[in-house]
Amino acid sequence: MNRFAMITAFAAAAALTAGSAFAGSQSERVQANDTEIFTYTPDGSGEVIICIDGDGDTDLDLYVYDDGGNLIASDLSLDDNELVRLRVRDGRDYEIQVRNLGNVFNDFDLEVSFVDESVNDRVNANASVTFDYRAPRRGGTLAFTLHGDGDTDLDIRIYDSRGNLVVQGLSFDDHYLVFDSNPGEEYEIEISNLGDVFNVFT
Repeated sequence: MNRFAMITAFAAAAALTAGSAFAGSQSERVQANDTEIFTYTPDGSGEVIICIDGDGDTDLDLYVYDDGGNLIASDLSLDDNELVRLRVRDGRDYEIQVRNLGNVFNDFDLEVSFVDESVNDRVNANASVTFDYRAPRRGGTLAFTLHGDGDTDLDIRIYDSRGNLVVQGLSFDDHYLVFDSNPGEEYEIEISNLGDVFNVFT
């Protein structure tokens, strides 16, 4: 059984501090033309994904700095959904900055997740491939990423064990999907290639 890229829930993996305690993912507000700063201290070494999902009212940018003040990752798209993927080291402090470039406040969700496992595969032109994934026994928030090779448009849909659509990504870019899973439930991940050539994805 193939398994797709899964990112474990972050709550037990690290510490993120700001004005309030961090619990897996947290909701925050950044004021107009202002920056919110968080300190992230992982409890292990490995690859993580840091993402923000804003309310749609302004442009948010995401920056990550190491403990030497060096910029090590950023996402500066023109919307308020940002994602970076980077390697972190146990016990080191990292600074996460969320900058609001708009003239009104923005309520956003912030999540940091360790990358647990991934698979490289290929989907043929105008075809789909499916993968099975079983959620952890404790359930929790799951995050899936899909990165194509850039040659075609890939869509991703995730179905629960009853065949109900749980979440989908239909944009023309890479996808980052987050949802709350049921303990131990098996999900089907469907990746569709809408192009006329094959696409190699992770």
